[in-house]
Amino acid sequence: MAKKIDIFAKAKKEAKPKAKKDDKLVVNVEGKEFAEKLDNFATLKAKIDEMTAELKMSHEYVKSVGIEEFAKLVETKKSNVGSFLVASETGGVVMVLPTKKYIKIDEAAAEALTETYGEGVVDEETKYAFNTEVLMNNMDAISELIGGSDLISDEDKKNLIEATTTYAVAKDTLDKVYPMAKESGNSVADVIEDIQPVVMLKNAKPGKTE
Repeated sequence: MAKKIDIFAKAKKEAKPKAKKDDKLVVNVEGKEFAEKLDNFATLKAKIDEMTAELKMSHEYVKSVGIEEFAKLVETKKSNVGSFLVASETGGVVMVLPTKKYIKIDEAAAEALTETYGEGVVDEETKYAFNTEVLMNNMDAISELIGGSDLISDEDKKNLIEATTTYAVAKDTLDKVYPMAKESGNSVADVIEDIQPVVMLKNAKPGKTE
């Protein structure tokens, strides 16, 4: 009886290794100035990358605390207090500026907000434009007549105009956070998290260090 050969295993075993890409061409540049500038560039770039990552983490943390304090102020004052200062125990200070700008939302988020907080919390805008493909296919017919023309198919008539709908949290929603919280049964912090206003940090000053 002939010995069976696993052609798949054989093919895999005999497959040639992929050729490695050629090493990059190296151009040597003479001169002390270039060497110093390149070393300085590499060192500073590494430091900036590290500091940028640290800055992002610190910024997000400080902003989260600022949003928490903003929620407490709204709860106490029962209104939008606008910008305010947050200070640390060492004297550091930063301005927290809640804006009436919000992150973009989709239809699902718009429906969820409306269901939770009622009509008026979301602005809906629909823009109409010609379907370019249908327009190009029927340019001659469209130039003669739109609407009752027998030269355009019913399907193309229905698809000629494209509607694009966008949703956004209504601009003045930040001023209504407190009553929205009371009417919905949610906390002020929950409402702020739901509507997600853009919060800016300005004029940060460090505190005294020993």
